[in-house]
Amino acid sequence: MLKSRVFLTATGVALALVLAGCNNPTGNNNGTVECTTHEWDWVLIPHSPLRDSHEAQTCRHCGATAETRDVAATPNFAWYGDGSAANFSIATPLSMFALAHIVNGTAREHGGPAQFDFYGRMITLASDIDLNDQPWTPIGTITQDFAVENGFNGTFNGSGRTITALYVNVDHHGAGLFSVIDSASRVKNLGVHGNVSGVYITGGIAGLNLGIVENVRFSGSVSGDEGTGGIVGWSQGTVSGSHNGGH
Repeated sequence: MLKSRVFLTATGVALALVLAGCNNPTGNNNGTVECTTHEWDWVLIPHSPLRDSHEAQTCRHCGATAETRDVAATPNFAWYGDGSAANFSIATPLSMFALAHIVNGTAREHGGPAQFDFYGRMITLASDIDLNDQPWTPIGTITQDFAVENGFNGTFNGSGRTITALYVNVDHHGAGLFSVIDSASRVKNLGVHGNVSGVYITGGIAGLNLGIVENVRFSGSVSGDEGTGGIVGWSQGTVSGSHNGGH
């Protein structure tokens, strides 16, 4: 029988070290002797789905380990398809990360599609989502002159669901779940809980709002140098029916 010990790294990733013990049917198989000749496989070590994880080079017979390597968590672009749908559904944290990459124009760096602002399209949350306090890159980008660079222009319908454990800590303008909600956009029926820290125009839901925000709620903390608010940091659009329970 294999014996193992589990160690927790500084980043909270569990690493399993398998102690010597042979399961090779042609070997000793008394649980105390390693194989004379190892045959190695890379075995994924279980982890939170949002964390970069590890694989261990493990002998397929006795379970001895030789080395580990990092494996990056991959955004899930499957929900996007070819981008032609009028309505999209998001149900997982990695799908949320994919949304940010698509709007921000960085999806191709992760094997995803070209930049798209979702103009005239609807995105609906199909479940509550736990972002697990992993560093979040806000959806959309603005320049240092507060001009929209990549804006979200669709409708984001939270369907009364909640995104929890949002963690934003950025040193650029526009911090929140969204960096910018653009002029053709509507964000509604959404709850967010988390901690958001930025520089200029920082909010729990969005840093900059140029569209419509309705029936949303935020709880947690928001901090920034200037233009800071619990729902939005700076709004030139509409905010209605919303509640800030943060500080």
